Amino acid sequence: MPNRNQNRRRLQKPEGIFLIAEQFLAVARLPIRLKNVDHSILSPYTSYEAKALIRSPEIAYMACAAFALELYFKCLIRYGRKSFGGLHDLSKLFNLIGKSHRVKIKKCWGAHSQQVKSELCQRYIQSSGTAPNIDFNFALSLSRDAFVTMRYAYEGIPPNAGWAGDVIIDCTRQRILELHPEWEARSAWLN
Repeated sequence: MPNRNQNRRRLQKPEGIFLIAEQFLAVARLPIRLKNVDHSILSPYTSYEAKALIRSPEIAYMACAAFALELYFKCLIRYGRKSFGGLHDLSKLFNLIGKSHRVKIKKCWGAHSQQVKSELCQRYIQSSGTAPNIDFNFALSLSRDAFVTMRYAYEGIPPNAGWAGDVIIDCTRQRILELHPEWEARSAWLN
């Protein structure tokens, strides 16, 4: 029977990390129908802001999606036989990925990011009147701590933090599946 350390080593193989990432992405993308939720279970002492967050599926979506992206990055890092230690910062993790993978992910993002750029531009113009240069690095930087930020969203979301990583997820997942197309069949039960 394998001991705990052997199980940890097995889970740190790229494929194991990928399969866990697939689970979080599948949960993030579940259709949520809030109109069927009984909101009367909320305490009358719950703040207005907390009630709004609780009623919004976007917070849970972003937390699960951000964690999926973290795991996809860790999969590619382990694929390159590197360690990622206890890092959770998406920008730092991305920089640990091999250069050829980073280039392909950025190129994919550039080809599929028009909607993200447009939406972010509109949000910034509405809130501050000016839009920053919205590129891959901006989207990644904005999302860098999304997993922690969204888990503790009830404490407030700081300025220049949030989630803009959907296209990055898709491009990273695509890159992994280019390397190992057989892994998709192993996670097909999630779709």
